[in-house]
Amino acid sequence: VTIAGRFVAFGFLLFLAAVVVVIALLIGVVRLLDVYAFSAHRWVTYFVVGSVLVSGGLYVWGRTRPTTAKK
Repeated sequence: VTIAGRFVAFGFLLFLAAVVVVIALLIGVVRLLDVYAFSAHRWVTYFVVGSVLVSGGLYVWGRTRPTTAKK
């Protein structure tokens, strides 16, 4: 029971750390593109980041397999 509890606790902490890192990287990429790449046109930054995120979501969604209905 103790090992399972530790596994859950450390897994939750690692998940939270990964979420923080992903959000920080996303903010950094948006600011980098906004300041250096497309300084005069902020909408281009949002278009590029949105396109990457939507295409990633479509890729993940396309890899899902339908589940069979249980009787």
